[in-house]
Amino acid sequence: QEKEVDEVKERRSRFHFAQYGIPVGSKLTFTRDSNITAEVMKNDKIKIGNKVSSLSNFAMELLGYQRRPQGTLYFEFEDEILDDRRKRLEENE
Repeated sequence: QEKEVDEVKERRSRFHFAQYGIPVGSKLTFTRDSNITAEVMKNDKIKIGNKVSSLSNFAMELLGYQRRPQGTLYFEFEDEILDDRRKRLEENE
């Protein structure tokens, strides 16, 4: 599974929620377990429970990986994976 981390070679800029139409306070769902939800805080941070961190840090923790994965692959907003949303909206620019 950690192979996925290596397969994503293209390093992108940080994912800023507002840039992709996701307001502060929005609910994100972890793609591997829909019972795990996060709240969008500001810029590029989310909150799960009482902890605030980045998408990639939470993904690494939840997946049990040693290396930081691309967090946008593991969270979704309104049933759309964040990485897919980024691609779709950047194509339309």
